[in-house]
Amino acid sequence: MEKIRNLASRFAISRYADVGPISGQYSAGSSGFAGIQALIEKKHFAIDLPSLSNEEKKELPDIEQILPLFRRQGEAPKSRVSLLLPFFAQHLTDAIFQSGNNFQTGAPSEIILNQIYSNSRAGLMCLRSGEKGKLKSREIHLNGKCMGEFPPALFEKVGASYQVKNEFKDLPYLAPQETIRGKTKLEELLETYRGREEQAMAVGLFQGNMTLGNFALTVLLLREHNRLCDEIYDELKQAGKPTNDKIIFDIASSVNILTYMKIVVEDYINAYAGIDIFRLDYKSFFYEKKRWCRATPIPYHFNTLYQLHSFIPNQFDALPDMKFDAFLANNDKVVELGLGKVFEFASQQPASKVELGNSFFENKFEMATRAMLTKARDILAPFSQYRALDGLSNDKKFELFNPRFREQIRDIYGNKFENVDYTVGIYAELPSSSGFVSALEKMGFKNEYLVGRTLLHSIAKHAFRHIHSNPLMRKELLNPDVLSNVGWNTFTNTKTAKDLIIRNIPETNRDEANKLEISFHAPNFR
Repeated sequence: MEKIRNLASRFAISRYADVGPISGQYSAGSSGFAGIQALIEKKHFAIDLPSLSNEEKKELPDIEQILPLFRRQGEAPKSRVSLLLPFFAQHLTDAIFQSGNNFQTGAPSEIILNQIYSNSRAGLMCLRSGEKGKLKSREIHLNGKCMGEFPPALFEKVGASYQVKNEFKDLPYLAPQETIRGKTKLEELLETYRGREEQAMAVGLFQGNMTLGNFALTVLLLREHNRLCDEIYDELKQAGKPTNDKIIFDIASSVNILTYMKIVVEDYINAYAGIDIFRLDYKSFFYEKKRWCRATPIPYHFNTLYQLHSFIPNQFDALPDMKFDAFLANNDKVVELGLGKVFEFASQQPASKVELGNSFFENKFEMATRAMLTKARDILAPFSQYRALDGLSNDKKFELFNPRFREQIRDIYGNKFENVDYTVGIYAELPSSSGFVSALEKMGFKNEYLVGRTLLHSIAKHAFRHIHSNPLMRKELLNPDVLSNVGWNTFTNTKTAKDLIIRNIPETNRDEANKLEISFHAPNFR
């Protein structure tokens, strides 16, 4: 049965990843062919289609006409996935879509868990303890109870003010040139945590201290890394093999990254698609023969489609008095609730829906949505061209869109479907199946679709391509001789986020941990 599942998975992955060009022919911010720029600027965003000319853009409606389409009206509608899924989505995408004003990403294109390992060697060395391959950490006790392992404090008090601890000054996001909203990121951190500076912690990325979900998942991965180090050290020592800091760190970090990618494919993307079909193949290595299995820059439309503010409801039910602010920089709440409870509470609450009329509310995310629409208009081709690129039919035209907004979109674009912006189309498109999931539909499979076909196709295609082309996804590395028996067993036996969570919450006893209801699916859809 498992052999059939693996064959079905390989077929399903290929149905998505085989379609469309290999990203990199065109460079975001350029007028055409990327050429040598693609070789020199390793961090540039790619576009799969050339941008519209200035004359073509003149035919498009003003961004301010489009913006109201994204405003949430009233309470957030509920979807079939839990709040844990957007927590994970944000954690995943904040690590690889670090875009600035120069159409470049500040991070490598591959998943490298820079959330705990940083974007640079200097940053990584700040975070490593130098002992047994571990990352720096501390135990936090609350009311006499150990709440588990957390990153060290980022700031220390000097006189009447706080400053970055000297050991963490080389973290890349603390550099003076790293800015956000007209301030340095260091200034933003100090302002965000003013009066509670001791709560900011030394993590690999700026975003790790800025939202509750991102911080909780970063702590989880820190714990997993250090857990692996202890067990790998014991295995190597018992076998009489070298146990120096570098060897253990390299094995543990590789296993951690591989396990995270396995969860992306086997839990996260399956939850998106609504079917348990996809597997991370580490036996046949079928992908090594695929032309798309190569390092490529991140396509900008992959960044754009992940501006999924629609997923976030109006409040976190575990902290109702805080309303929406509960989702923001609240490291102390993760400590107080406990890591396992944060993830269980997120699993118990349905996320909202990804659709028009649901992206921002009470002026939250309005600025971000306007910036996303403006930047995407500058560099992305229209929605219809991306559908054609992915082999999706345009026959239905405006009938593809949610009836609530169909006529409004038609009026805004002067009845020209071919002019509809990519950003409008992907959120207006009615949820439906795509690729292999669509084929299963004909066999009687039923599903409540989460997003439109174009959005799902892009998420699956680029996720599969980037994960399978990761340098760690090679037959030379994917074996117990390289990863150790501990590492190999961890990787092969982990399938879901829950698997990762329950072994890293020592503040909860094992019997209670196993009973936690943790899932990317909302309670009514498990």
